[in-house]
Amino acid sequence: MVHCKVGASRSATIVLAFLMIKRYMTVQEAVRMVRAKREIAPNEGFLQQLCDLNDKLYYSGYFDKKPT
Repeated sequence: MVHCKVGASRSATIVLAFLMIKRYMTVQEAVRMVRAKREIAPNEGFLQQLCDLNDKLYYSGYFDKKPT
């Protein structure tokens, strides 16, 4: 069903972005964590946006602020 695939891609992207911003995870860490629990399939455009977010967070020093 087309709607399910669109929702799965979109919802996975939201979860990954949440983990990156709120849990200070890189895109790679977030993808590994979610894929360990269930299969996800963000589309190419959403993956590019997540990579852009990762770069923005990285170059701003955001990941260095990770609470211990």
